[in-house]
Amino acid sequence: MSLTLPAVIPAKINSDLIRLTTESNPLSKYFDRAGDKIAFIAECQAKYNDSEKVKELEDALREIIDLRKDYDAVRLNAKHVYDNRRTDPGNIHEDILAKTEVDKINWRELPEKLRYGKSSIYDDFKRRVFDIEHPNEDYPGIDSFFDKRRAADDDMQMTYGTKRNLRCPLTFVYFVEPVRTAKCVHVFSKEAIVQMIRQQGGRCECPVPGCGKVLMESDLQRDKVMERRVREEAEQEENFDAEALSDDDRDILTL
Repeated sequence: MSLTLPAVIPAKINSDLIRLTTESNPLSKYFDRAGDKIAFIAECQAKYNDSEKVKELEDALREIIDLRKDYDAVRLNAKHVYDNRRTDPGNIHEDILAKTEVDKINWRELPEKLRYGKSSIYDDFKRRVFDIEHPNEDYPGIDSFFDKRRAADDDMQMTYGTKRNLRCPLTFVYFVEPVRTAKCVHVFSKEAIVQMIRQQGGRCECPVPGCGKVLMESDLQRDKVMERRVREEAEQEENFDAEALSDDDRDILTL
C-alpha cells in the first residue's frame, strides 16, 4: 500500500518517500539474496574446514540482518512522520533520522538471541553450515546456538531424522523442491504439501504424526539443505551405477 503525502511536501521528496514506504520496494529482496550468497559461500568454506572464514561470514550476515532492521526502521518511521504531518513538512529528514537512530541503538542493545534468533536467513545459514560440519547429526535448532544449556525443543529434534531420510512423508519418494516452514521444521515436496494445504481451505495441520503445527502456503520456504542432500545422493547413485558396469557391459553399451 503506497503512501499519499501532503501536497506541501516537495515533489522529489514525495516521490522518494512513496518508493521508500511501499511494500514493493526491491531493497528487501537484496537482503535475502545477500544472505543466501553468504550461506552458500559458508557451506563451501565449511567443506574445507575453514572455521575462521565461516565465522567471518557469519559476522557479515549478522551485519546484514542489523542493516535490514535499520532499513525497516527507516520505512516505519518515514510512514509515521508523514502520516502525522498535515500542513508543514518541517525538518522531515531530521525527524526520520532521529527516530531511526534511537531504534538502531535500542536494537543493538538487545541480546543476540532476540536480534538473530527469529531471523529466517540466519537460521538457514546455521542449518546449512551445521549439516556440512556434522553430517550425521540432526540440526538442533537455532535456539541451541544462543543457549548451550538448553536442549533443543522436541519438534526441532525431529527436523530431519536420519541423515539419509530423503523421502517426502507425503509422496514416499525423493523430495522434489523440498520446503519447510519456520513454524514446523518437517520437510515436504512442495507440490504435495501445497496441494494438501489448498484442499483443506488454505491451512492444515502438519501431516507428520505428533506435530500438530498449522501450516499455510505463505509460510513455505525452500529447504536448501535438503536440496543439496538429495542432489548429492542422486550423484552418488549415478556414480555407483557407472562403476558397477563391467568392462564387457561398457563394450556392449557402446556397440
